[in-house]
Amino acid sequence: MLAQRWRLCTPKKQISAGIANPSTAKWFNTAAFSAAPLYTFGNAGLGIIEGPGTFAINTSLSKKFYIKEQKSLQFRWETFNTTNRANYSNPTTALSSSSYGKITSAGNPRNMQLAVRLRSYAFDDEEEEIVIRCIGAPIFDGRQRVIAAADEISKARVKDFRT
Repeated sequence: MLAQRWRLCTPKKQISAGIANPSTAKWFNTAAFSAAPLYTFGNAGLGIIEGPGTFAINTSLSKKFYIKEQKSLQFRWETFNTTNRANYSNPTTALSSSSYGKITSAGNPRNMQLAVRLRSYAFDDEEEEIVIRCIGAPIFDGRQRVIAAADEISKARVKDFRT
């Protein structure tokens, strides 16, 4: 069955879809809408009910320590929805639903994570060909053990002045 648009109650009833203090129990005036008669379109426009919207501040604090020339250790602390604001979902708009006009769910609460990252890499400029460059990096598992290595060898786009 295709979704059917609502029918706004007649202006004679002087009913407004908005309410003064919307809450999760009643986000909009449900008496302002009714089902359109069968085989007809409703007269309510799309998007006339506004949801509560969302607002979130995400923060990150990090510090990188260089251990050696090719190694660094990074500590990172991140928070998502730092202010812990309740970001409610949109209200239920199905006329036949028992939760019609109500908000029944919300987004994620504040979430924090702490991460430590060890990075190491190597540059190899001692190739026999001057125009060849190589970069390699180890691949670590969850226990920070090297399990593989990735490398890239390519020709550098530099002019060779040897003549």
